[in-house]
Amino acid sequence: MDRTAWIIIGICAALLGLNIYMGNNKKAETAPIPAPQTAAAAANAPVTGGLPGAGTSAPEQPSVNKALEEDKTAPITLVATQEVNGRQEPFITYKFNRIGGSIGTVTLHNDIVDSQKVADHNITINEAQQRGIGELVFNMDATQDPSYDNTVYKEVKRTADSVTLEGYDPARQLFISKTYTLHPVKNLEGEVLPGSKYLIRLTVSLLNKSSNVQDLRYMGIFGGSAYPIAKSEPKDTYTHFFYHADGSLEQEAPSYFTGGFFSSAKARVLEGPLQDLTYAGVMSQYYATILLPQDQSRGSTVYATRQEFPLTHEGNALVPGVTVAMGIPNLTMAPNEIKTL
Repeated sequence: MDRTAWIIIGICAALLGLNIYMGNNKKAETAPIPAPQTAAAAANAPVTGGLPGAGTSAPEQPSVNKALEEDKTAPITLVATQEVNGRQEPFITYKFNRIGGSIGTVTLHNDIVDSQKVADHNITINEAQQRGIGELVFNMDATQDPSYDNTVYKEVKRTADSVTLEGYDPARQLFISKTYTLHPVKNLEGEVLPGSKYLIRLTVSLLNKSSNVQDLRYMGIFGGSAYPIAKSEPKDTYTHFFYHADGSLEQEAPSYFTGGFFSSAKARVLEGPLQDLTYAGVMSQYYATILLPQDQSRGSTVYATRQEFPLTHEGNALVPGVTVAMGIPNLTMAPNEIKTL
């Protein structure tokens, strides 16, 4: 089995905190990270669920409507806790989409949206986006919209700090297994680095059940959306998609897509090929989602779009935002071959 380290998803991270984290992670320094207001990053790990063996037949795929109904009645969640006054209390909840096997929303229990102007409402990242963080994206292209993973997943394994989802994509004849694991990082003294309590690592295993070699180039992972959390928040000042490649940080606001005096409007952008792509993400004024691949897993493209997002806590007022996906290295899979990302 070919093993390719891939991606972890970080939720709510200040870029400064990420850069400091990466330096500490590589050098194993003992100095703690200054606590950012929000945090995140990435890593890889062996899948804990596992795909069906190469000789098994494809399971029956439930309908999308059934999956949506199940999602309403039995949501799949992963809750992170922290000690408060001697007891463990939840501080963040990740809720998963059954369709796409991804993180649909991330709720921060102790953060409130603009509470002076609207009724108390917990910060929920990616709340207005149908596609989840960690969803597979296919056929990323600058001239047309990509296709997204509509596989219906089910929960097959759970531990105190992880959940494993599995599904079968009949169109591509792929078994897909995903494991999401809470991934706080400790320094040499055993103390959790402040920003890392938000880290999640994602492992994806693919099994090619077709009788042909599959060429999975132009595939990526969705990094979710970012938009102002209140309509009073400045629109283009803080909301960006961004990526770090070849030692340089690039970022663009929603207006980048609308064009202007020196540029034309664009529905989407595909940046690349990029050299040494180390991370990519989306950010609003206070929060960000960041994808950080391991060295062997770095692709060379970043896909981004602009969208209007409704704020449910402000009468569905529309605000401009951005989405992002990061490409992975091209994959070629022989029949019955498994690759772990």
